[in-house]
Amino acid sequence: MDLSEIAQDLYSQPPGDFIAARKESVAAARAAGDLALSQAISELRKPSAAAVVINLLARNSEELLQEVVDLGEHLREAQEQGDGARLRELNGERKALLRQLAAEGAELARDHDVSFSSAVANGVEETIKAALASPEAARAVQAGLLVSALSGAGMGFVDLSDSVALPDFELKPREDRPRERRLTAVPDLPDPKAAREDAARDLVAEASDAADQADTDLKESETAYEANELARAELHQRIEDLKKELQTLQEDVAEADADSRGLQRAVTQATKARDAAHKELARAKERLDRLS
Repeated sequence: MDLSEIAQDLYSQPPGDFIAARKESVAAARAAGDLALSQAISELRKPSAAAVVINLLARNSEELLQEVVDLGEHLREAQEQGDGARLRELNGERKALLRQLAAEGAELARDHDVSFSSAVANGVEETIKAALASPEAARAVQAGLLVSALSGAGMGFVDLSDSVALPDFELKPREDRPRERRLTAVPDLPDPKAAREDAARDLVAEASDAADQADTDLKESETAYEANELARAELHQRIEDLKKELQTLQEDVAEADADSRGLQRAVTQATKARDAAHKELARAKERLDRLS
């Protein structure tokens, strides 16, 4: 088996089995005399919870992810053509697909005993947004080899360098990928020195995994925090805008009230003047009648 096949096997394992499965594959490659392969396998990082959910979607919800690929193409076409009506229609489909994938991801996480916290849910959503924005990101998502969530900034380039287990991954048809296959370590005579070296390597690998996991968790938490801060800032700005609008309306109302009082006084004065004019007209008519 080559590194690509081993990676496909490892990233299809339950999250709790990843370290043990990787250790077994490293030992098998070393026993087979392929030190370069064993080193490459040892450097495969344990996926974050969000990446695990995306990888589960890649292996269990291929039709939904194909919808992501197709919708992303349509969105980019509408964007390039400046077709506003089409974009509005596609954005409605985009929201519905994001909701559907979130529900599917939550169910898969529950079935495979994977945490689906708000940070994980946000990571899954941002990854799907990235797949909608970039065909390369969509291929990475479909490959099922993510080690961390992707960033779903606007339509365009998405950096995959730190998020995919194999930077030069190749997306193969799912049916061509090996299932339930793993290198099996060849039994050998015990060697105390080799055992100590293996134990030391295991400690380094576990510490490296812990450090990578901490880095990944921090990155995903920072992404979730930044997205929340942006939304919060927009809400605060909206509040400020509404306050200014309210103040303007209150000033307009006060001005209208003042105008109303002035106009009411004018109406009263005009009414008095009209009554006086009618009285004077009546007296003039009476004088004319007496002279006649």
